[in-house]
Amino acid sequence: MSLPTWGQLVSKYCSRRFNVDSENPYYEDFSIRRYNYATSMDKDRFRFVFLKDVMKDKSNKTLCRSGRFIWCSNLRYEGRDDQGFRQVSFTVDKGKKRFKVSENNILCIPSKIYVNNNKFFRSKLKTFYPFSSVFSYRNTLSQMAKDAQCTLGEFQERVKQDS
Repeated sequence: MSLPTWGQLVSKYCSRRFNVDSENPYYEDFSIRRYNYATSMDKDRFRFVFLKDVMKDKSNKTLCRSGRFIWCSNLRYEGRDDQGFRQVSFTVDKGKKRFKVSENNILCIPSKIYVNNNKFFRSKLKTFYPFSSVFSYRNTLSQMAKDAQCTLGEFQERVKQDS
């Protein structure tokens, strides 16, 4: 398994929606959106942005919202998928349905982060800078450790081994 570099992600996902002759198949809507600070601390609920590849599983059709974030709660670590990516499951808002998504299709927006992706005020190199991985943000790890009934350190070691 090889993951793309930041430079490859920026050149593919954050380029223009249309190339000279066709639509860019790698374009993602989140790359042009602005995200304000969250007014509440994210201890139980987290802001996630989902990439369009999450739609390969038809049961996830409500997760793609043109780059808008979704408040997710009840995080649970689900191990690795068939491709070797770590997975997390969660509920949306106050719903009961659990969604399961691989780490390569989720971006997390920490509570005190403001993201301005206006093409006139930022360079493409800083598009991913404010986002976090679900598995590198301390608050999401704390909630998953609480669900797994282990300490944060033990849980971090488990996630690191699956990385």
